[in-house]
Amino acid sequence: YYHSLAFLYSREEFTEQVNLHTRRIQQLFGQEPRVFRNTELIYNNDLAHFVSHMGYDAILAEGADQILGFRSPNQVYRPPHAPNLKLLLKNYRLSDDIAFRFSNVNWEQYPLTADKFARWINQINGNGVACNLFMDYETIGEHQWAETGIFDFMSHLPAEILKTSENRFLTPS
Repeated sequence: YYHSLAFLYSREEFTEQVNLHTRRIQQLFGQEPRVFRNTELIYNNDLAHFVSHMGYDAILAEGADQILGFRSPNQVYRPPHAPNLKLLLKNYRLSDDIAFRFSNVNWEQYPLTADKFARWINQINGNGVACNLFMDYETIGEHQWAETGIFDFMSHLPAEILKTSENRFLTPS
């Protein structure tokens, strides 16, 4: 609820904050959250086990190379000791291409266009089942200003991705 690190210090405080957040989502949207996202995608197997007992269907986490090793962030995993919980990992490379590199004129892939990004997404087909793009709200407006062309890019991206019949958009739920 407070974008905190409560799980690392107090399970009781953590539970209280998750319940506050759940009530707020219900109040604002009439929905009960089914997917858990911890502050800054912080994850460990104890957290997964804990939230699985809170009734969540899935948990989001960072898809860091140093953790994954040879594995791909483009698969759906199951945490140990939480066999009913799906673990969805951020494809940090593609997410960061939008969030941080989009307007960097010194980046070798600059300018990033919707059709170029869609080709990168298409390369996952046959090599993964999902490409999870997780970006903070501040990506648009703080990291990437309107003048960078981010709004135009984002408005064209869905159509470019959907040109390939294997692609579709899903929410984490």
